[in-house]
Amino acid sequence: MSPPTPRLRRALLVLTAVLAAQLCVLTPLPAAAARAAAARAAADAPADTARADTDTAADGPAGWTARPAGPGAGRDARPYLYLEGTPGQALQDRLAVTNSGRAPLTVRLRGDGRAGAWIGFAADSVTVPARTRAEVPLALTVPPDAVPGDASGEVVAADGDEEIRVPVRVRIGGPTLAALTVEDVEISGGTIRYALVNRGNAVLEPRLAVRAEGMFGRLLDRPERPLPLELAPGRRVERTEPWPDAPALDAVTVRLRVTAPGGARDEAEASATYVPVAPAVGGGLLVLGGLALLGSGAFRRRRARRGDPEPPGAETGRAEPPGAETGGHRHGTAGRRLGGRRATDHRDEALGEDGTPGEVGSGIVTRQPGPRAPRRSAPPVLLFLAALLALLPALSVLAPQGARAADGDPTVSLSKKEAGKGGEITVSGSGWRAEALLMLLICGQSTPERGVIGGTNACANADGRAVTTDEKGAFSKKLPVTEPPKPCPCVVHVATVTGEQAVADAVFTVAGHPTADLPEQTGGGRLAVLATTRLEGDSSLLTWFGAPPARRLVFTVGNLGSAPVKDPVFEIGTAHGVYAPQWEERQWRGTVAPGAKARIKLPLELSAGAHGDYQVSLRYGRKVLAEQPWGVGRPWGVTVFWVLLCLVVPAAVFRIGMAVVDKVRPRPAGAHRTRTPAARRRPERRRRTGVGQDAATAPGATTEATTSAATTPHATTAVLPWFTPDSAPSENRSRPTTKGQA
Repeated sequence: MSPPTPRLRRALLVLTAVLAAQLCVLTPLPAAAARAAAARAAADAPADTARADTDTAADGPAGWTARPAGPGAGRDARPYLYLEGTPGQALQDRLAVTNSGRAPLTVRLRGDGRAGAWIGFAADSVTVPARTRAEVPLALTVPPDAVPGDASGEVVAADGDEEIRVPVRVRIGGPTLAALTVEDVEISGGTIRYALVNRGNAVLEPRLAVRAEGMFGRLLDRPERPLPLELAPGRRVERTEPWPDAPALDAVTVRLRVTAPGGARDEAEASATYVPVAPAVGGGLLVLGGLALLGSGAFRRRRARRGDPEPPGAETGRAEPPGAETGGHRHGTAGRRLGGRRATDHRDEALGEDGTPGEVGSGIVTRQPGPRAPRRSAPPVLLFLAALLALLPALSVLAPQGARAADGDPTVSLSKKEAGKGGEITVSGSGWRAEALLMLLICGQSTPERGVIGGTNACANADGRAVTTDEKGAFSKKLPVTEPPKPCPCVVHVATVTGEQAVADAVFTVAGHPTADLPEQTGGGRLAVLATTRLEGDSSLLTWFGAPPARRLVFTVGNLGSAPVKDPVFEIGTAHGVYAPQWEERQWRGTVAPGAKARIKLPLELSAGAHGDYQVSLRYGRKVLAEQPWGVGRPWGVTVFWVLLCLVVPAAVFRIGMAVVDKVRPRPAGAHRTRTPAARRRPERRRRTGVGQDAATAPGATTEATTSAATTPHATTAVLPWFTPDSAPSENRSRPTTKGQA
């Protein structure tokens, strides 16, 4: 085996250095391991740390304390007030104020923070005698429109300038629905305006995608990207999207699509026509372009007439510089100026692969065909280092992680399924979020299927315990057995205090505690419109002639309550102008489960001949959920009918009246009709005077026919129908020359 070349040695050194660096990164140092272990140990007991901080803060310098009421002390004392319920529910607990001094103490109580604003006390000021503990009842009312999730606050007990703050943690239950709509899309020049509305009960982080289509294809296509905002429930935000390269002359349709985690999605579009703002500028540019084109054409024609000779080298595509014929001599001189080093460096290139000299001429080296030299293969050490370097990413993936979330649903197990008051059980769990703070309570009137019906009002809050899961999501804690305020069936309720909501219940029986049936689920359903409403359907041809316009009102609702809504009855109101809406009930057949969505279509119909601008309103219960405008076209068929009726009827009446007058008018004696019906007319016989001629065209017949017509006694001219033959003007009657003479 030949010794490695210098280049190969350098490659081996580089690979060895990279491998050593990655191994150092993956192998923790003893000090780092010790620090990580200390961090995990500190994270295992946040409740104890919080409890110690609370104890320090609860002990006032004047010898009085304020803490959540309960028999526990030290590590078993509650570190905060934990309440759990649904929107609209009133949750109760107690605050213990202990006066260890020798004089009475007067303490003022108030709430602070978001959850503190929901707290009401039995008395805002409490006087505690010396060496006495007083328990003050408090009630926290969750607002009906509260968002499911966590809320925090504090109870502040103050004595003059001294105060003690007791943390309050509230877990608001109920289904979470994500609903996002984009509305009021407008296009103004190079700006797209729109509004985002959060119609659900969860905080959303929207994402936006924009697309624009013109007459000749796509003009704008921006992929989906996150927007720098958090949209709270019920909030409306108006935003703009810049479009600097908007067209100057085109008809475009812009489509906006918004999405958010949780399945929220909506689309909206708007159309606009772009016309040049200053047509004169465009016309001027066209004129200038035309003048430039004419000038260029004239210049070319003039140059063609002059017959300018082409520059040298035009045939070969390049001009030859003067002195090109001596270029070879110059190049040769320049080549010799490079010295012998250049000739030495290129000596190998001038030789063929077999060692024979190649052809050298005009600076071009050609290689002669010959057998190829064998290539050197990489040594085994280099291949081993490359394979080990490729496996390092897999080793980093297999390395142990500091804190990973547990897989699967959280579970709870009890050391005993039944125990009496005053006993103690051990509660264990697994599958929880790593290093999560949990609250353990014994609750009545609850089952794992329906959960804790009355919230923490059905639990023994004063005897609850707090625990923190380890890095694997497991825990084990002793819990004293007490009687809950509600009858059994009972459960051991375990819930997360902060972070992502997770709940698990285990069936437990408190010996000697009364038992009762669970209450029936009544009410609790709360419907909300999660998307913009729209009207579907088209008018028939009969609507053009005054038939009632009809549509279908389409909308999406979600159940934000804790109970299902079955066969809801909606009210649809239609208002025209300033008039109040007229409400009609429409029932939808179906069930909307808690946290579920449903797409509903309800029929809508106006009165016959209705037209103009209408406002359609949707109401459920006593709350208006949505409003939708509806523009109804005018029934032009009715208008055309009345116009035709006004023209045709008078003409027909006039014709009928004239016919009646012609029938009933009086006629004088001896009068006859001026026109004879065609059926009663007899054709005159023609006298044949010769072949191909009749009496009227025969020679000499003209004078006879004229004389006969003139001598006919009853020959008259045609008269109008409203004149009698005696009074009609005629050229055959002789006009009287004097008055009274015929």
